[in-house]
Amino acid sequence: LHAEHPHRTVEVAREGEEIAGFLYCLIVPLRSSDEQELLLYEIGVRSEFRRKRVGRLLLAHMEGRMRTNGVGEVWVCADNPAAVEFYRASNFEIAEDQPVYMTRRAR
Repeated sequence: LHAEHPHRTVEVAREGEEIAGFLYCLIVPLRSSDEQELLLYEIGVRSEFRRKRVGRLLLAHMEGRMRTNGVGEVWVCADNPAAVEFYRASNFEIAEDQPVYMTRRAR
């Protein structure tokens, strides 16, 4: 399954009728140039499908969408050691200049 909006993509990996995993990403136009980058917002693989290349298959589809849309770079916030390990094994690199992640609740 592939759901698309001009700047949002959802990919779903299935085995038969069973959902094995999903990926949600956003194309972000850069305000400082005509280029755009991709935010990998979320990827999830059900536990029984982990270590079976489902995550890599989802990333491969994502990379194809990047090429189709002229997007040169993807970034992701990896929030746990398993995620960091997965992304490193998938050729992601830790950026040297780390931004400060800040939040604010609506009042």
